Amino acid sequence: SQKAPQALTITKASDNQDQQWFPDTGASAHVMSNAGILSSLSKYYGTGKIMVGNGEKLDITHIGQASIANGRQKLVPDNVLVVPKFKKNLISVNQLMSDLPYVFEFSTNEFLVKEKTTNKVIITGKRHEDLYAIENKREGSDQIYQVHLSTRFQAANKEVWHQRLGHVHHEVVNFLANKKAIRVIGPSFLNNICSSCQMAKVCRLPFLSVDEHCEKFLDKVHCDLWEPAPVISVAKF
Repeated sequence: SQKAPQALTITKASDNQDQQWFPDTGASAHVMSNAGILSSLSKYYGTGKIMVGNGEKLDITHIGQASIANGRQKLVPDNVLVVPKFKKNLISVNQLMSDLPYVFEFSTNEFLVKEKTTNKVIITGKRHEDLYAIENKREGSDQIYQVHLSTRFQAANKEVWHQRLGHVHHEVVNFLANKKAIRVIGPSFLNNICSSCQMAKVCRLPFLSVDEHCEKFLDKVHCDLWEPAPVISVAKF
């Protein structure tokens, strides 16, 4: 049978613009351009607009709640306005301190957002050139990616799904199949060894080919002489 065509697109879920948030003492509201990373998102039906420095008034499309993480630290500003034409993500210092019992502390190289009563640090930010910013990065995850698959061919065997998903481990295919995210047909194991995966895992060049041969029994012994292995193998050799 003919294999189904394979298609895969991998993109970043957010770029540096979405990851950086800048505190602004002059902003009257929290503003960002990407509605896709907000929760509790709702359509904005008001008539208000955002005025920027050059006097231009920009349209507001949505309003929602953001989740800004810096490692284990987390800041959750509410009533964030989505303005698609806006270039930066702004945290309104005035709005945040009005909505929550927080205070800002700025120093030469960093700033802190603290609870006013307990002095507990909520989140920290760094100074980049002349601007203070929070890098929106969760602990243990440097980048977030989205995988887009064509739904034209919904069912395929494990080998095809392995290739569609970017040569992932077979346990990933099993996990997605168990979650009903993909439909696997055929054997429950990979029939063939994936040559692309084998090549990707090779960490050194193989031994060079030689044209030597033996004319008599035990005429020449081909062996690889070297010191004992510096790392004990699984079999304790």
